[in-house]
Amino acid sequence: MNAVRWVLRVAVAAGLTLALVGLSQVPWSPGAGGAAELRLAWRFRSTLVDECRRLSAAELANLPVHMRREMSCERRLTPYHLVVRLGGATVLQDTVRPGGARADRPLSFYRDLRVAPGALALSIRFAPLLPESAGVAARPPTLTLDTALVARPHRVVLVTLDEARGVLVVR
Repeated sequence: MNAVRWVLRVAVAAGLTLALVGLSQVPWSPGAGGAAELRLAWRFRSTLVDECRRLSAAELANLPVHMRREMSCERRLTPYHLVVRLGGATVLQDTVRPGGARADRPLSFYRDLRVAPGALALSIRFAPLLPESAGVAARPPTLTLDTALVARPHRVVLVTLDEARGVLVVR
């Protein structure tokens, strides 16, 4: 009885294996039409800024004597504003904030955009959002990319950050 079950199990496993091997040999093509993808993916170390404001008399009164200072400053990484344009039309606007519970991690951005295949005029602007009260030694960099590219059906065009040069590049 056990031998019959074992033979049956082996036969079913062999049949399934042969079916899988046969199906893996069948050619498949996604077809002539179809969309392309524009993938935006980078990680960026933002600039550290100090945001300062003058405390009111009521706020100062609520603080212990040894902590009373006229100015309250908070140090944080700068968020960035992203604008992506294709052929002159804005297809994406987003604010990218630093990660982490205390917003002290690098900015990470990842987004896939479906685009029609063909020639594209791509414009990207990744600019810092600085409050007026921010104290910075040097203005954080604005990353821009203005280029023409060709998107092929069922292919991915990657825009990423070249960290060595500090510029956005197409790969």
